[in-house]
Amino acid sequence: MKRVWLVRLLGMGAGGAILNGCALDPGGVFDRVAAIASPYAAPVRQGNWVDPELIAKLSPGMSKDEVRKLLGAPLLVDPFRDNRWDYLYRFDNRRGVIEDRRLTLFFAEGRLIRVEHEGWVPHASVLEGKEHSPRGIQVIEIAPRKGEGG
Repeated sequence: MKRVWLVRLLGMGAGGAILNGCALDPGGVFDRVAAIASPYAAPVRQGNWVDPELIAKLSPGMSKDEVRKLLGAPLLVDPFRDNRWDYLYRFDNRRGVIEDRRLTLFFAEGRLIRVEHEGWVPHASVLEGKEHSPRGIQVIEIAPRKGEGG
């Protein structure tokens, strides 16, 4: 009788060890079950949150200092090419919903020339009747500042 219990105990231990390997797969079955079973997990926010209304205020020819005052410091600046700034944002609600967003600004001679975004829903004044897909990469044509020819 003791032998049967020992075999069962060893079998459960081996099964638990095998199932624990599933925990190494982020977003796997174990994570989903744990998310349902856990009473609370704090949401995780990482990176730069940029308000879409601030994106609408960008205009070509803005200096890097003006952009930094408007949006804050970028999360990523390439040390070898300082003509590109990336504002990245990631939200994980710890219940299986992960949201990634990227805003990329391009500069030439220290002046803003182009804006790309992925996942950001721009302010309505930026779109002005253009189609918008929040899933794909969008290039925003930024209007010249008032008083500048264009």
